[in-house]
Amino acid sequence: MTTATADAILIATGGPTRQGGLADWFSKVATETLQDAERRWLVEQGASTGISNKGMWSEVLKAAGYVGTVDDMLHQYWVLEAGLEVPNPSTYLDSDYNDQAYIQTPNNAAWRPAGNWEIRVKWRHDWDASVTNRTVGIFSQFELGNINCQWRVLGSTGACQWYGTPDGTSFDYDETTDAGLGTFFSGEQLIWLRCTGDVTANELKFFYGTDGINWIQLGSTIEASPSPLFTMKDATLPLRLSGDRNGFVGGHECHYMSLHDGIGGPILLSFDASGEAGQSSFVSPEGYTWTKGANATLVDV
Repeated sequence: MTTATADAILIATGGPTRQGGLADWFSKVATETLQDAERRWLVEQGASTGISNKGMWSEVLKAAGYVGTVDDMLHQYWVLEAGLEVPNPSTYLDSDYNDQAYIQTPNNAAWRPAGNWEIRVKWRHDWDASVTNRTVGIFSQFELGNINCQWRVLGSTGACQWYGTPDGTSFDYDETTDAGLGTFFSGEQLIWLRCTGDVTANELKFFYGTDGINWIQLGSTIEASPSPLFTMKDATLPLRLSGDRNGFVGGHECHYMSLHDGIGGPILLSFDASGEAGQSSFVSPEGYTWTKGANATLVDV
């Protein structure tokens, strides 16, 4: 079972652990093992008896219209049950590497997670090693005395950086050692990026993928120093996507962004500009207004 499938099971069943969530899903009783509860549930769904649990899953899922290997079908099933259909926006933000080429939404305590968090971005980037840093997203614009956090990708290597503040007035950063994004940028490929912040464990992870479901970790898990580095601090400046600040130029196309309360948790704020081509502002599904800078454009795919 892949990590992505396990994550989907956890979300679909409500956890708090995969085993505990599945026990509830299969209505396990005290006298049953989890495997026996699963078999009983599969029989109720129409599976044959006398075969393995995996064979029973294959029968049930094929009958429901799923295709592929058993593992593929299981992944599709749990992703669907978890409500993790991947957004496919019809409009994107074209920042074109210019000053004022951004889109932002006003600072609001409602979209700032209090603890663990996750950011997902669907992004296309022109590769230019001469540009030292590229900003993926700025969470409260980067200002001395009013610093929140910033996610960068190094133009020279494709490694990811996370800038944060331990005290709200100074900043530090941590960086992946993996330069795996360069291959995607060189081909100007549309990819997904993911960053997770575990405030409790004080760990940061970067991932990339091509479908928004399956993720490959970039480099090793990063342990922050100083320890509060990954907590999203209060600030009075807006959340900004593909912004230009202090020479760190934004991505060429931003198709989607979501900020989650918890890792794999509900969405607090999203950027999906579908149907908003040519507009100067629009309202997110969560009720926040996105307003573009003078040199940004919302363009249909």
